[in-house]
Amino acid sequence: MIRVNAIKGLEQICRNSPDKVHRIAEMLGQLLLTDEPIESQTVKSTFASLFTIDAPASFSALFTLIRDHDQTLRAKGVEFLHSQIKRVHDKVVASSDLQRVVSDNVKQILNYDSIAAADFHYFMKTLMEFPATSSEANFGVEMTNVLAARAGLSKEFDATNEAQIQLLVTCLNLANRLQSKGGDNGAILSYFFNKVAPLLDNVADSQRNDILKAVGNSAKFVSSKTARSNFPALMNYLKIFGPKASEIKPAGDAKGINYPVIEVLTGLFHSFALKAPDTVRDLSGIFLPSGQPGDFNTDALNAKREEVAVRLQNIQDKSKAQLTTVQASLKSIQTQLLSATEEEKKSLAQKRTSMQAILRVYVSLQHLIPPLLKKPPQFLAADSIRFSWQPQQKQTSTNNQNNGQVQNNGAAGNRGGAVGRGRGRGQGGRGRGRGGRTNTNTNNRPTSAPSTFDGQPPNPNRKRKSTEPASGGESAKKARPQSASNLGFTGQPGEPIPSGNTNSDQTQIRRGGRGRGQRGGQGGNRGGRGGFQKATGLRQNTFGRGGRGGRGGRGGNRGRGRGM
Repeated sequence: MIRVNAIKGLEQICRNSPDKVHRIAEMLGQLLLTDEPIESQTVKSTFASLFTIDAPASFSALFTLIRDHDQTLRAKGVEFLHSQIKRVHDKVVASSDLQRVVSDNVKQILNYDSIAAADFHYFMKTLMEFPATSSEANFGVEMTNVLAARAGLSKEFDATNEAQIQLLVTCLNLANRLQSKGGDNGAILSYFFNKVAPLLDNVADSQRNDILKAVGNSAKFVSSKTARSNFPALMNYLKIFGPKASEIKPAGDAKGINYPVIEVLTGLFHSFALKAPDTVRDLSGIFLPSGQPGDFNTDALNAKREEVAVRLQNIQDKSKAQLTTVQASLKSIQTQLLSATEEEKKSLAQKRTSMQAILRVYVSLQHLIPPLLKKPPQFLAADSIRFSWQPQQKQTSTNNQNNGQVQNNGAAGNRGGAVGRGRGRGQGGRGRGRGGRTNTNTNNRPTSAPSTFDGQPPNPNRKRKSTEPASGGESAKKARPQSASNLGFTGQPGEPIPSGNTNSDQTQIRRGGRGRGQRGGQGGNRGGRGGFQKATGLRQNTFGRGGRGGRGGRGGNRGRGRGM
C-alpha cells in the first residue's frame, strides 16, 4: 500500500516541477512490468496523467523505453503507447510540433517484431491522419517501404503461419490507402501472385478469405506498372483456377473451379485492362481497338481471345447453374426452419450463412464476366466493380405499391391515355401534363395512322379544313360536333373525357399511357387526362390542350409518364 501511495505522489511532484516529467516517466515505464493488479493500474493512471502536464516529454520517455529495453518491456511499452495516443489523439492533432514528435518516433519502432499486427495497423493509420506529416512529399514512398519491410516480402510464405498472414493482409490494406499519398501496393501484390497464390489451397478458409478480400480491394489502387508486371501471373492463375469444361475432373465441379479466387482474378482483369491495355491485349486477345499496330495481328489475337473466352464462358455457365441450385437450397432451408428444433435451427442457420456467402460470389461473377465476353469488351471502372463482400448499391424497388410508381404498360389505359410528361413534387405538389391523343372511329371503320403530335398547344389562328357539309340548314347543325364547353367538360383532374359524339355506332380508341418513375409520375398521367376531343365526325384524329396536372404522389420523387 505504501508503494502504491508513493507512485500516486509522483504526479504531484511533476506538477510542482514540470522539468522532472521525463525522468519520472522513464521510471514509471519500467514499472509497467509489475504483475500486481492494483499497482499496475496505479502506474498506468499516474503515467497517463503526465501527458496532461508535458506531453512531448512523456512521449519521448515512452519511446526511449520501447527502443532501449528488452522485448518484454518493449511489448508493454507499445501497448501503453497505443492507449495513450488514442486517449490524447485530439491534443496531438491540434499541435504540429507534437505530431512531428510522435511521427518521428513511431517510424523508428514500426519494424520491431514485438509490435503486434493490430498495434502496427493503428500506428500506421494514425500517421496517415496527422496532417503535418502525411502531407509531406515523400510520405507515401517512405511508408510504402516500411510496409514492404514489415510484411516480410523477402521471406517464403508459410500457409500455416497465422501471424504472417494477418500481417500481410494488414500491410496490403494499408498500402491501398497510401495510394492517394504517393504510395504503391505493387510490391505486396507481386508477392501475392508469386508466393501466396500457389499455396492458397493450403490456407485456412477464414484467412484465405481475408487475403482474397485485401487483394480484391486493391483493384482500384493498382498502377500501370503493377498491372503490366502482374498480368502474366493473373493469366496463369486464371487457367489454374478456371479450367475449361473439358479439363474439369469427373469428381465434381467444386474441385475444378475455385469461384472465390476467380471472382478476384476477373475483378483485377478489369482494372489491369484499363491500366495496361497493351499488355492485356497481347496476352489475352481481349482489348478495345485503338488503332495501334498491335491491334491488327488479328489471327494471333483471336486465338488468344478464344482461349480465354472459352474459360470465362464455362465459369459463367457453371456459376449460373450453381446460382439456381443454391437459391433452391436456401428456400428449402427456410422451409425447414419453420419446424426445426432449436439445435437444428442453429445448424441450419450456419448452413444458410455459408450458402448465402457463395451465392453472392456467383452473383458477382454474373456481373464481372459478361462485359469481358462482349465484342468489343467493356472494362468496368474501379468504382463499378462490386465484389461479393462489398456492400451492394441499393436499387429502387420496381413493384412497391406504396411508392405510387406508374407501370410501363399504362394499365387500364390511364383513363384517357397520357401522351406527355408528368412531374409531381412533394406531397400535394403540382403535376404538369400534356394533352393526350384520342382516335375516334365512327361506324367501326378502320382508323388511319395517327397524325404526328408535336406536343404544342393548338394554334387558334391556324386554318383547318372544315368537316361540315357545304350547305347549311338543320342537317348541318346536327352534324356539327359539340364543343368541350357544351359537353360540360372543364379539364379538371379525374374528370372523365367526353366522347364528343353520342352516336351508338361510335367507338373510341384511347392510347394507354406508359409511365416510368415513382410517386411524382402520377402527376403526369393525371395531367395527360386533361386532353379532350374538340370535334368528331367521320374518322378524325383530333387533339386537345392538356388539362392542369394532377397532384404529385407522396414523397417528392420525380416521375415521368409517357404515352405510347
